[in-house]
Amino acid sequence: MDKIKLSKADLSALKSSPPTQSEKASVTSVSLDAGIEEVNLEGTTSEKKELEQQIDSINYSEIKEAGYKAQGVTVIDGEVVITAHKGTKDYSRIYFYDLETGEYNGMIILNNTAHVGGMSYDQVNHILYVTGEEGKVNAYDYDEITAARKYFKNKKNTNVLDFNVVDMLSNDSYKISDFVLDSEIQISSGSAASTYFYDGALYISNFKGTKNGALEKYRITYNKRTRKVSAVLDQNYEVPALTQGIAVTDYKGERYLITTQSIGIALSTVTMYRLKEDSLEFVGVKPIFQIGLEGIDVDENGNVIACYETGAQETDVWKIGEFIEDVSHITPSEAQLLGTSALSRGLGGIWYDLTH
Repeated sequence: MDKIKLSKADLSALKSSPPTQSEKASVTSVSLDAGIEEVNLEGTTSEKKELEQQIDSINYSEIKEAGYKAQGVTVIDGEVVITAHKGTKDYSRIYFYDLETGEYNGMIILNNTAHVGGMSYDQVNHILYVTGEEGKVNAYDYDEITAARKYFKNKKNTNVLDFNVVDMLSNDSYKISDFVLDSEIQISSGSAASTYFYDGALYISNFKGTKNGALEKYRITYNKRTRKVSAVLDQNYEVPALTQGIAVTDYKGERYLITTQSIGIALSTVTMYRLKEDSLEFVGVKPIFQIGLEGIDVDENGNVIACYETGAQETDVWKIGEFIEDVSHITPSEAQLLGTSALSRGLGGIWYDLTH
């Protein structure tokens, strides 16, 4: 990866004058160190890690052709799982793709029209959490969903599990309650924009546009006998305006909160914090030179996986260590200013349809 170091004066000049064709490249990050800003330029021949190659090979055409937009992303049991939303008149969906082959494996048509902006998986209890309507977070029994998907594929030759076709389910001894767990998880303020399960806790954030949002941490208990999920509010935090996705992870003995920000044609940012017991400690911002950044997830191998609802690509993959070291010690507003400047100049030779 080539690197160019710019002083603040150089950066100011860069903002005011367009780059030449030879200077254009794919900008992946900006970081500040002792007053020097370093722009990483990724060449076209750079090697991608196996996970990057696998996820990048999926074109998600089923989502786009149906007019849906990707919202949340995670990887479960060898499948890339993506929530997608279309509008208030269309049921939201969960799409499944084979991680190794990129093959479309099917989808679930949910029985709600929620924005489904957040999704997270509890690997211990096999529960899939997805943001729902009116501030709720729905809890799904992933083992039951997996079994039903296999049944309908093998017995009915369909890879679509539709929660709204009652006859399809009841005639095969299925009912909605088989998949939807009994839970009363609901954010106390506003709508649930995103959610993330980590270390026995469920984090839920809301979206307040250009105002800072709320992040609530709930302690979760699951009674397998009654199939009931209980949530107790444990802590409140504040997250940046325009926050779309959240993730929590540990790295080198410290716990981090990763948040994504995007709206309209503005370029995206990722804002990172050290997650303390009762507060957030600002770490930095990573400008993302693409619009529409939504959901984000960190797997057990330290891979940060993100998805976009619009723009030149559908997903991104970073390593958590590089990601933390790469964040810039600049404010979110400064990062957005840099991103807007790059958008107006078409940095990287990527131009966006501003009518989106």
